[in-house]
Amino acid sequence: MEKKKTELINSYKILSLLKKNTDYYFTITDITHFTGISRYRTEHILSEFETMALVSKRVEHFGASCRYYYKGTLSEE
Repeated sequence: MEKKKTELINSYKILSLLKKNTDYYFTITDITHFTGISRYRTEHILSEFETMALVSKRVEHFGASCRYYYKGTLSEE
């Protein structure tokens, strides 16, 4: 039960950060810095949000590596 509660709180933290700043793209490092959530959990939550179309993802390639940027979709409030 405690794990589900923590997961919901973490999801809300990430979603509120992205929804309040829809003009900006965030890296996973940015999100972990602002929310205090581990990188592993952040990646998991973002993949779920992407499936639900709550976030959009942009990929930039740097030679052999690439960096992912996440942005909250516009809320319908």
